[in-house]
Amino acid sequence: MSTVTQTFSHTPWWVLAIAGFLVYRGIQAGRPNTTRVLRLFVVPAVFLCWGGSILATRYAISVGNCMLWAAFLLIGGFVGHLSVHNEAILADHDRGVISRPGDRTYLPLLIVAFLTNYAFATIAAIHPSWLASPGCALLNIAVAAHMAGIFLGKAVTLTRKYAATSHTSLPVGNVIAA
Repeated sequence: MSTVTQTFSHTPWWVLAIAGFLVYRGIQAGRPNTTRVLRLFVVPAVFLCWGGSILATRYAISVGNCMLWAAFLLIGGFVGHLSVHNEAILADHDRGVISRPGDRTYLPLLIVAFLTNYAFATIAAIHPSWLASPGCALLNIAVAAHMAGIFLGKAVTLTRKYAATSHTSLPVGNVIAA
């Protein structure tokens, strides 16, 4: 049995469900959409939880590791902010929804974030000693935090823009999840 086949055969079903959910969210986000403001934080929450679990289960929760995680979370947040800060939005404060153009970076970022986290999880299962090396540990923590930060930065920036934008009555209709 090849390594690829073994890897996928040992992947829990819920990991594939998360992958499907993220691809769905990425496709929805690529189109102009109207969504509830709190839903902007679903994907960041997934990656924050995933990154937090990486920190808690694979590495010691030390001051150094937490500072590294926080630093890369902030760097990612800044990158996420830069990617949407010029985006024109409409805000319906009565309904708590935001209307925005499609974000063509969202799906590729989701795929990269998922695959890098999945790759590190696969390495942890096959060669746990590799992840114990300082360089691999640094890379794993940094990438997980950076990717979570990008999505969090996008969500926070859009939420701040929503709060600062004057009210527009948006037509009642499909409010999507992306």
